[in-house]
Formats: sequence, C-alpha cells, structure tokens
Amino acid sequence: MITFLGDVAILNRNVFSEYTPRTPYIFNLEYVVSNGTEKPALNKINICSDFKDFERLFKSNPQAVNIANNHTLDYGIQGFETTLQAMQQKNIATIGGDSVYWLNPKTCILSYTMFNGKTDDISLVDFESEKAKNQIAEARNRGADCVIVLMHWGIENYENSVKSQREIGHMLIDNGADFIVGCHSHCIQPIEMYNEKYICYGLGNCFFNNFNLDSHYNSEGKAAERYRLRWGKWNRKSLAVTFDETVKRVKSVDLLYQKKNTLTLKKANYDVKKLREKNKFLAKIRFFFRKYWLFFKSNSFVDGKIFDFNALGRELRK
Repeated sequence: MITFLGDVAILNRNVFSEYTPRTPYIFNLEYVVSNGTEKPALNKINICSDFKDFERLFKSNPQAVNIANNHTLDYGIQGFETTLQAMQQKNIATIGGDSVYWLNPKTCILSYTMFNGKTDDISLVDFESEKAKNQIAEARNRGADCVIVLMHWGIENYENSVKSQREIGHMLIDNGADFIVGCHSHCIQPIEMYNEKYICYGLGNCFFNNFNLDSHYNSEGKAAERYRLRWGKWNRKSLAVTFDETVKRVKSVDLLYQKKNTLTLKKANYDVKKLREKNKFLAKIRFFFRKYWLFFKSNSFVDGKIFDFNALGRELRK
C-alpha cells in the first residue's frame, strides 16, 4: 500500500508533526530544493528552500516525490538538477521529468502537469492526451497490473473540480488508469468514483508555509515585486489517501491540518461522502471571496506597512 499526500513546500526549519503516514508515502514537491543561487525563471513566483530533512516532519523520508508541477523549474535547469541531486542523496525517487516510476514490478506511476512544465531543454511532463494514452498502454505491455496517474491541475482555491479535470480524469480511466491523484488547487477538492475507480481531484496543501519573497524576475535577475501569501484555514486542510494497489481500492482517507508550523491529524478515516462537488454558485462565491481575502490578508501589516498599495496597483493592472 502507498499513501498519497498533497502539496509540500517547507520554507523554514521550524517544523513539527503530530502525524505519521500509515504506509510508505508520496507527495507533490512544490519547491526547488536549493539555496536559490541559480538563475530564477522570469516573470513568475519563484519558490525555493534548501530543506530536505523530510523525516523531521513525516518520521521517515518519502518513497518518492512528484516533480511534474509549475514550480520545479522556478530556478531553471540548474535548480531542477540541484533538486534531483538532493533527492538522490536522500535515496528518494522522483516522478516526472519524462521518467516513469515503478512502485513495484506490477504498479506503475505516471505524472503530468497542466501548467508551465516545459522549457526548451526539458519537459516535466506537459500533459498531452495521446502521450498519456501511449504511456498507460506501454506500462500495461510491460506487465503493470495497476497504473496510477498523478495530475497537477485545477484552479487554485476552488473547491470543485472543473470540466477539463473531469474530462481528463475520465479519459485516463477509460484508457486503462486505475487511480488518479490530483494536486495544485491548494485546497481539498472532491473525490469521485468513476467506472468503479477513484479520482481524487485535489488533496490540498499537506504542509505549505506562508511566504514573503522576491518574485517576477526580469532578464537581468532583478525582482519586479515582493510576493506575499498567508494561507487561509481552507488551505491548511489536506487529505492523506492510502491506496492498496493489489486490489485497486482506497483503503483510508485521513484529514490533516497544518496548525502554524505543526502538521496534525484532524480526523482519521474521514467520510469520503463529504468530499462531493459543492453547489456551483456557492462555490464560485466562496472562490472569489477566498481570492481577494487572501490578497488583502497577505499584504496587510507587512514589512513595516499597514498595507502595501504597490501590491494593490499590480493586482489591478493584471
């Protein structure tokens, strides 16, 4: 069995945990493991940290981490290679970057991102329907009895799945995938049973520190702005999903909560029936509230200012 956790970005060393994964585990590594000396990618939010002592938070190192996401290339190819080296030093496998991960001789894990996962030199892997179909078929031909697909998709802070997620999730299962695990939304999204197989649209932030960092670098390596984010309560909840690949079934779903710098188990054996699509109208209202509440919360009483009006100006110009 394997436990899947959500997005992880450990940006300081004062981390604690009251939670231990039920089994060996995998999470989405949402930052470059580096001290940030590499050349930053242009015009985006760049996240890095040299923290790699995951056993301090989870009591053991992960069996593998997913790197097919929109932050793995935040410091270019050099930052990507530094991340790979850091994982190799810890004997942690990586999933993505054109690699296919075999959990065991009968279980294959594939990974794709819908966002910013490609440069001229490397793909992490940008999602393409035909490529996914071919890789699933190839895994089956190589003897895979179970194929798991990790997807980096969806809309941040939106608690429902969107049409493109559902269409892709259904297509993957129709073409031979047995289990779909999604990340990127930074909040919990529904779990769907489709053709007797599970699609977890979004596991949420497993552990993701607030941050206040330079971002949107130009070609001269100068930051155009200061980006700040203080997460809401909905961003601090996540799911730990334990999957039995031998019977292709979800065995348990635990609800986790990040309380400041401590990861806690909020509810063991969480009721999956609660993880359904919400009323679309109400979900959209909550989405817009969350988006702008986070913005004003994140830019108030920071860096010696009551409010950063420069950040407001940038937001209005978008």
